[in-house]
Amino acid sequence: MAKVTRKELLKGGLAGAAAVAALPFASSIIFASEGGHVAIHVHGRVSGAPGSFDLNVDVAGKKEALSGSGWDSPDADGANQHGACIFAQRGQLDGDEIHVHGAVLLANNPANLGVPVKTTANLETGDLTWLFGPFTLTGHGVVTKID
Repeated sequence: MAKVTRKELLKGGLAGAAAVAALPFASSIIFASEGGHVAIHVHGRVSGAPGSFDLNVDVAGKKEALSGSGWDSPDADGANQHGACIFAQRGQLDGDEIHVHGAVLLANNPANLGVPVKTTANLETGDLTWLFGPFTLTGHGVVTKID
């Protein structure tokens, strides 16, 4: 019976661990490629009653069951981020429009926690409608879909 050195054992263990770690990743690629799954990215600038905001939303899943998150900021490049929020959203892709809704999870202004958020974005035109609590903001941006 041949002896295995410590170095050989560690090498084999590392290779085995890497192979095991890669299994979920490989199966998720296969699962996503089976069809019906999309990823959608929205970014743009919306304006309305409370002001103007940079908006960013990323959702993924089946067309009828998208989920993800987004953020808003009065000025993404600025130092004052008092109005910035992070929100969860879920919804669907209906033709060329995504309709997702959710609520603010994290906010620099505590008064914004839990505020309902709704995003509608058109893949063809880039038109955006964003409801933040009682406010309706509209604008234009880039809406990208990956099948």
